[in-house]
Amino acid sequence: MQKFLRVLPLVGTLLVGGCGVTNPFTGVPITAADVQAAAVSACGFLPTAATVANIIAAGNPTLTTATTVAQAICSAVTAHGGRLGGAAPNVNGVAVHGRFVK
Repeated sequence: MQKFLRVLPLVGTLLVGGCGVTNPFTGVPITAADVQAAAVSACGFLPTAATVANIIAAGNPTLTTATTVAQAICSAVTAHGGRLGGAAPNVNGVAVHGRFVK
């Protein structure tokens, strides 16, 4: 079981490279591009595709759409304040990586 839980985020990362990932709770496909566009629109932060895939793979039932995932990412990065050093902001136990864009 532990090996399965370690491999799950990696599988999610591989699946999201440009394809949609079907949310296990809703059956609705969520693409990394949709989440990235929603996050940029909401707070000017562009998360990496791997970050998005890992958040979806973590399986939080409240994160069922691209918008809710983007809002969670925005909340995490704005609460972190862009401070250098220390732990990265996280959503559902997944470190958020990306950059702010104009």
